[in-house]
Amino acid sequence: GCVDLIVVVFEPTIAAADRAHLAFGARLLATGVLIAAALLLTPTLGAVGVAMAVFATALTQAVLLGLVLLHLVRDDLSPQLQS
Repeated sequence: GCVDLIVVVFEPTIAAADRAHLAFGARLLATGVLIAAALLLTPTLGAVGVAMAVFATALTQAVLLGLVLLHLVRDDLSPQLQS
């Protein structure tokens, strides 16, 4: 949904920095969150639980990809800040 629209620019930027494996790792971890949350929430909440799991996955991806991008930007700016 809306969170995915915000994050859509993160992955190509990370891939352009030659760190596509970090984006893949973030997506893989977020998929694990989806599976775990769906297994925990579906028995009690049904379809609403699945929707909550999908939202949790979107948030996880946004946070992880944002952290990777922030790390890349900080690493890129470090030499400029030291001089």
